[in-house]
Amino acid sequence: VLFRSLFEPLTEDTRQLIVDDVQAVAAYDPRVQVVAVRVSQFDHGINLQVELKYTNTNQIDTMNLQFDSRKTTVAML
Repeated sequence: VLFRSLFEPLTEDTRQLIVDDVQAVAAYDPRVQVVAVRVSQFDHGINLQVELKYTNTNQIDTMNLQFDSRKTTVAML
C-alpha cells in the first residue's frame, strides 16, 4: 500500500489505508503490538513513525521510516 501511495495525495483515506496496512503487517509477529502510527508527508515521500510494544518485556520502541519516491527506497531514521 505504501509505495503505491507515494504518488497520490495524502488524504485521510490514504492515511488510514497506510495505518491499517502497518497494523496488518505487525499482526504477523506475535512479539509486537502496534501502539501508534503517525503518517506525514514530505516533498518526495511519506514518513512513518511507528510505536511498537514488545509483548514479552512491555518495552516501547519507536521506528522512524522514510519512504522516498525519488529512490523507491525505505530508510530507517
